[in-house]
Amino acid sequence: MAPADPRYRPDIDGLRAIAVAIVVLFHAGVPGFAGGFVGVDVFFVISGFLVTGVIQRELEAGTFSWSAFMARRVRRLLPAVALMLAVTSAFALVLLTPQSLIAFGKSAAATTLWGANIYFWQTATYFAEASEFTPLLHMWSLAVEEQYYLLAPPLALVAVRALPSSWQPRSRHLAVVFALLGASFCFGAWSLHRWPTSTFFMVPGRAWELAVGASIALAPRWTLRNAPASIVSLGGIAVLVVTVLLFDEETLFPGLAALAPVLGASLILAPSQDGGIVRRALSTAPAVWLGRRSYALYLWHWPLLVFARHALQRQLSLTESLVVVVVSLVAAEITFRRVEDPLRRSALPALRFAIASMLCGVCAATSIDAAHGLRWRFTKPVPPAFSRTGEVDEGGRCSMDSRVVDPPWGDRECILGGGEGAMSVLLWGDSLAGHYRFGFKAKPIDASVFQYTTTVCPPIVGWTSAARPGCPAFNERAARLVEEGCFDVVVLAARWEYVVPRSGGLNNLTTTITRLQANGAKVIVVGQTPVFPMDVRALYLRADGDVLTTSASTTAHIRINERLRSALPEGVTFIDPSTALCDGDRCRYREDGEFLFHDAAHLSGAGSLRVVERAIAPAIRRATRSH
Repeated sequence: MAPADPRYRPDIDGLRAIAVAIVVLFHAGVPGFAGGFVGVDVFFVISGFLVTGVIQRELEAGTFSWSAFMARRVRRLLPAVALMLAVTSAFALVLLTPQSLIAFGKSAAATTLWGANIYFWQTATYFAEASEFTPLLHMWSLAVEEQYYLLAPPLALVAVRALPSSWQPRSRHLAVVFALLGASFCFGAWSLHRWPTSTFFMVPGRAWELAVGASIALAPRWTLRNAPASIVSLGGIAVLVVTVLLFDEETLFPGLAALAPVLGASLILAPSQDGGIVRRALSTAPAVWLGRRSYALYLWHWPLLVFARHALQRQLSLTESLVVVVVSLVAAEITFRRVEDPLRRSALPALRFAIASMLCGVCAATSIDAAHGLRWRFTKPVPPAFSRTGEVDEGGRCSMDSRVVDPPWGDRECILGGGEGAMSVLLWGDSLAGHYRFGFKAKPIDASVFQYTTTVCPPIVGWTSAARPGCPAFNERAARLVEEGCFDVVVLAARWEYVVPRSGGLNNLTTTITRLQANGAKVIVVGQTPVFPMDVRALYLRADGDVLTTSASTTAHIRINERLRSALPEGVTFIDPSTALCDGDRCRYREDGEFLFHDAAHLSGAGSLRVVERAIAPAIRRATRSH
């Protein structure tokens, strides 16, 4: 609402300021804001509150029109999005590889179609381009709100026409919203362990958050004054602060964990205060200023951070991230003053504007795809996309999803090499164990190698992660298979940089290895592979020098492997994969016309074959001969 509206609450703009600030600082990597992603959930509550309030008031006045409602939403949201897409498309043409440009075009088209969340649900896998290099990833949350805007009016009309007329109109509306809230919440809590990606991105697992805001708008208002109002709202602030401090990427989210930020936002939003310290603080000029620009700032900050990483071909320092945030604030101010605020009050033909935006998005994406990502922008031969069924293993019954509790394992369908009666080898670990799959399949050895891998879950019994609830069962099952005598040799591989810094990580690894050795298994530990600052195809296309052999400086794996090797118990064979890939701190990601990596950290088929053939297979042969 405009500030001139008598129903305008400046403290809601102040709450918007809190929400956008914690999201932006989280994305900028500012210490202390690891849980800042919950700002999106605060936005959901606010949107549900405001939109439902508007619908209910117009229903009671007999002036509600679905077309008019959607036209206001289009004028409010789409012009700023169109500007952001136009500018970021120019950046994308300059900075993105052909494959990334094609993906950008598709995500831009999905954004104009109000379906960015659907696009990222369909494409967001562990091996998808790293999220910090995906310019429009943040648009998923706007798509959730847009889809809710399509859902809310029919729900209100059902409430008015289908429920008993003896009920008050507001009570009928509230009953339908409560039903949506309960169904969505229960579904989200249940489905998070089964379909975690869809629960995160899609409306069924998120609608309850907007429905909470809608319930506040429809429920009888609290008439609290001063001290009681302050206590309630301060409680909400406290919940948000604790959530931002304690939540991180390991938090299983949304599900039950989302109750915390939703509760915090509700406690701030709900009281009908006639005073109160929180409402006064949120109504101050700086808070309102930022809150009114929160939408534009949200639109700009993420793609500018992403394109800064692409331009520098690495992660940003904290100072660099904060500079980008300041630039985002400037862009938000310009967008708010020149586009967002003027056009929301204009007679812009909303339907035609929406259709034109959709057509432009779809046509641009189709053209980019047909032109193979505009390869002519680069003088070097453009590397092809890697095969999703050959070189990259993205799941199934051999490479499982650790976000799912106790996923099934394929057993004998996971044999990568060898034959019946041969020694049995277990390849156990996360995706940096899974990337050796291709090497074993391409160069079978005289042993039956069974793949038993998952995502972001190192092969350590007792390893826990709230965001990866399947880890404990996954690892315990592997240890029991060894105890049952199913395997003679166990190959452990992982992204050890996640293990070494963790308190007790190496000790727990040692305990796991000792348990395996106690059952007679020979243990081979494959060290950390080099990790490059970004997708190696992007490094290659923008690098100078020999097109046949290309390398980059990377040293983190050296320190990780030194600590890992020193922590291993007696009798363990340690393999450093960098011996097949690096000369000192210069590691090859492409040689003799072939890529050895398919992204920043995972080996391609050629790289996998090189490490297996030169390092892992000889170690397995020695272990099987001595068994």
